[in-house]
Amino acid sequence: TKSGGNLGETGSVSFMFDRTGIIEYDRSVASDDAMLDAAIEAGADDVVSGEAGHEIYASTEGYRDVAWNTANSRNRRIFNDPAGLAAARNLRSYLVQSYARDMGNGNTVMMREIDVPIRVQGRHWGG
Repeated sequence: TKSGGNLGETGSVSFMFDRTGIIEYDRSVASDDAMLDAAIEAGADDVVSGEAGHEIYASTEGYRDVAWNTANSRNRRIFNDPAGLAAARNLRSYLVQSYARDMGNGNTVMMREIDVPIRVQGRHWGG
């Protein structure tokens, strides 16, 4: 370079950074204290609650924990349980369902949802 320095190899400073993920929840999901307690129990590194909602910071290693993901993550999952299949296959204008959702660690929560079919370029998308 101009001043005689050089650039490090790719990844040569990666040890100086932590890989952290952020999970966001709407404020209506839980009180600040309840969210903090749940996040700590699940192994989160930090929780920031504000006017807009809750932000949970966790190492990316935590995302590989199946029990944690079952309770806290709905992405990258195949919903092949009866409620998920009914939602995906629904062709009516709407479908109301009540079911027990597995939250991990042997805990279940009663859920109630309204499912509507999704159409992409006129074709039903889903189950």
